[in-house]
Amino acid sequence: MKVSPFQCLTLSGLLGVCLIATMGSAAFGAPADSKGSGQPAANAGKAVLWKGYTQTRMYMDEGGPTQLRLERTSVSATYKASSINSFYIEGYWQPTLPDLPVYDKYKVYLESMFWDCKAGPGTLRFGKGRRQTFGVTPSYPNRKLSNYGITAETFTQSRVQGLQYFGVMKEFDFGVGVLTGLHPGTTTSGDLTLASSKRLGSLGDKDIPTELSNHPEYSFRAGFKKPSGLRYGVTALTSRLDSEDLTFIRSKFPGIHNDQTRNRYGAYVQAPIAPWYFLGEYYEARTSDVGHNGLALTLGYEPKNKKAMRCYARYDQVNYEGDAIASSQFTWDKSQISFSIVKPIDAKTWLQLEFEGNMEKVPAGGTGAHNDVAFLELFKAF
Repeated sequence: MKVSPFQCLTLSGLLGVCLIATMGSAAFGAPADSKGSGQPAANAGKAVLWKGYTQTRMYMDEGGPTQLRLERTSVSATYKASSINSFYIEGYWQPTLPDLPVYDKYKVYLESMFWDCKAGPGTLRFGKGRRQTFGVTPSYPNRKLSNYGITAETFTQSRVQGLQYFGVMKEFDFGVGVLTGLHPGTTTSGDLTLASSKRLGSLGDKDIPTELSNHPEYSFRAGFKKPSGLRYGVTALTSRLDSEDLTFIRSKFPGIHNDQTRNRYGAYVQAPIAPWYFLGEYYEARTSDVGHNGLALTLGYEPKNKKAMRCYARYDQVNYEGDAIASSQFTWDKSQISFSIVKPIDAKTWLQLEFEGNMEKVPAGGTGAHNDVAFLELFKAF
């Protein structure tokens, strides 16, 4: 495997941080608490903190039945060994996924399992979880809406496994990672439980638990995070496609597709200017010789009163180079507009009414999906 100077530098730096962190932990043991008493931190190694949540939804889909479903249950545990070392694990149960082989591995899904170590100005993370080293991590506090948008589904939503180092040094916001590469796969707009004619397939980076890529991924994020919450930066990742990836690309896009390139570049800005919230993301990508890009713009209104209603709107689009082919939905340009209203009941419970309008540029001979989604969700944390 050919390794670039950038990849060598990234790997060397991460290994160095890992060695320093390990030596520091061994040399100093359980660190003193934050008050400087010289005693081990009071909560170090004492207990496991359990958390979880459930999402129950009433769906009102375009062309589909009105249904009440248990969408997802999450259970997580955090073990804080010391003030610098912790372990986290989280699993999902998603009973409403379709009874198809492609979804079986996600019905009970290991969402995260990682070790965190505070090292210098950042956190060293080893294991599986959300990618912190490319673009804007679409966790709920960032994305605001319950469903992911099609841009996040394409570029940032999937979990990764490997080594990440990320943090903020003064106002410099950074992240760098050496990870197992993600496979190109199918992302879907519309309700997964409806007929295939009501779903629309697109190209996206996928975590397939039982099928790991044969190539590593190198990623970085660099920008600034101001005390006001303003955050902006640039980001990139690179890896190689394996033979199975190229077979998948050939099945969705016309052409030979022997190029093993998998590159992504992007820029982002996040601006919580009370009572408003704004997030903008743009990504350019090349998967083999298929060029594509994504844009996401989120605007929200968040009153100071935590019990007051919050409102959000998001616009997404994903586009592909070349002519659209009627027989392949993957080649169609797509856009999405979403609206969400959140009414808190208490600190751990809220109702969320959400609408997702899906649009596509259908070439001559193609048939649109008519796959708008609406649901009322009860979110309950425990």
